[in-house]
Amino acid sequence: MQNLNSQEKETITKSLFKLEKWVENNGFYGFDPYDVKGTKLAIMIQDIKYVNFLFNNFLGVSPSFSRKFFKIKKHVYPTSMGIFSEGNLNLYRYFKDEKYLKKAVVLLEWLEKNQNPKYNYYTWGRPFDWKTRIFIPKDIPCTVGNSIIANAFLSMYEETKQKNYLEIAKSICEFIVKKMHIDFIDEDQICFSYTPIDNFHIHNSNLFASHLLFRMGHLTNNEDYLSLAEKSLNYSLNQQNKDGSWYYWGSPDKLLYLIDNCHTGFFLRSLYGIYKLTNNKKVKKALKLGYNFYKNNFFVNNEIPKFTNKSLYPIDIQSCSESILCLSMLSEDKSFEDAFELAKNVALWTCKNMQDKSGYFFYRISSVYISKIPYLKCGQAPMLNALSRLLLANDKIALE
Repeated sequence: MQNLNSQEKETITKSLFKLEKWVENNGFYGFDPYDVKGTKLAIMIQDIKYVNFLFNNFLGVSPSFSRKFFKIKKHVYPTSMGIFSEGNLNLYRYFKDEKYLKKAVVLLEWLEKNQNPKYNYYTWGRPFDWKTRIFIPKDIPCTVGNSIIANAFLSMYEETKQKNYLEIAKSICEFIVKKMHIDFIDEDQICFSYTPIDNFHIHNSNLFASHLLFRMGHLTNNEDYLSLAEKSLNYSLNQQNKDGSWYYWGSPDKLLYLIDNCHTGFFLRSLYGIYKLTNNKKVKKALKLGYNFYKNNFFVNNEIPKFTNKSLYPIDIQSCSESILCLSMLSEDKSFEDAFELAKNVALWTCKNMQDKSGYFFYRISSVYISKIPYLKCGQAPMLNALSRLLLANDKIALE
């Protein structure tokens, strides 16, 4: 396993500094890919196939104009604050500079002050209405976003040992356990819902919940959390396809048979986190099978992340950032010896082809246009986190 050479390291570091500077100048208010889709018109036409297709392409070609037309305001997105906090904590660990720790603390303080007042737990939702298979009003918490935020608080707790961070993370866990719907499939399998108002079976949210509960369960010796984590893990492991992949939706929901890059990375990251905590051979087997599918089906020329296993376009910044982050994390385990090389290649390609001169990263490259809107939650925050984690992984390799 070969680490970054001096030129590659300089390229990644410069890219990070440019992004960091852009975020400092821009602030944390921004748009989201789904904010326009929460308008009454977008919700009305969502199920009209060709009209919705044209509308989505209009949003991609004219993201700024469409938001002016629909009078969409910029918001601070709680999930992005959690991801930015993780990224700054990575930078603190890498550069040993207290300013990054202070930045991470300020981001968590914002979250602490801005939790959803509708619940007696620390929890957050999207600041706009949106629609998937059902209509979801603004501020309804989702398992994925709250798991990401909880993990940011746990990372800060592990760094500082300040118990308030642990207590906030525990409150989030209590919300997930007590307020999310849980489908008790059999005595060994459960599935956590996406939000408190649906009964969806989505591996993304289920595995995020499983990993979080394993992490909290091990930190606090909470056997109830560990039991729920094990059963939710079983559900998603049992639905892994023979080739190592997962569909986004799990049965008994209607499957779309979509296998995409970004969510596959989420699955692998969750399983890797669980494996590190449990040393479960069944998890390692599923992880290796999933990783082999991932690396063999989602990258062009060993550097460009495809959107799905069958389609290159659109080249999506979240696929890029998730690839870098997931592969950087997996590279910590020697059994994924080629993971770092792939992470490095994706990072160098992304910095060269998807970063604006001002420092932010473009949203998407389609076959006919480039959407250059600087989304925070799915663009800048995960790229800061991914590139900082790549540098940490590089240092770890250098020490071996």
